[in-house]
Amino acid sequence: NAGRDAEVALRWLQEAGADLGPGATNGVAWLTGRLEERRDQAYRAAPDVGRAFDALERTLRGRLRRRVATAAERFGPVTAGLIEQRMGRLRQRLAAVRDPEDDPPIHAARIRGKRLRYLLEPLERYGEVGPVLERLRGLQDLLGGLHDLHGVRAELDGARVPPVVRRDLEPLRERAATAVRQRFAELREEW
Repeated sequence: NAGRDAEVALRWLQEAGADLGPGATNGVAWLTGRLEERRDQAYRAAPDVGRAFDALERTLRGRLRRRVATAAERFGPVTAGLIEQRMGRLRQRLAAVRDPEDDPPIHAARIRGKRLRYLLEPLERYGEVGPVLERLRGLQDLLGGLHDLHGVRAELDGARVPPVVRRDLEPLRERAATAVRQRFAELREEW
């Protein structure tokens, strides 16, 4: 996650810092170096996913052997119950987002939306599900963008920012704050 967060922040910094004046150059260069270092450290420390997957695959194959389901375990009723449950949880999480700075509730709502979307994706071939999935993808992108911007702002405001660079980061702080307000307004309007 730290590596991915650094990559997202680097992408944002590249776009947001592209047309800033020469006064911001030191700040952009300093932050770029910091984020590249964090990204590289995170990826070096990442676990061996292949080995973990092999062990998980063996466990799942043993548990997923076919058996006949009871009426209560059939796909339709189980899936409908899960959809209702996850929709309710998403509504609760969205209701908890009251302010553009509510990062933990924003991130929690994104996770709930993603879980609902993953549950619905196998049903996409049914016409009614497609538009719902598109809205959920849009919500996930919107909430993910807000969460990522909070991470960028934490980097810009971080305690480890040298005082000589802090002033050069001000235009980026303003752009990030504006982007957060815009995305939050979109969230309020659409959701």
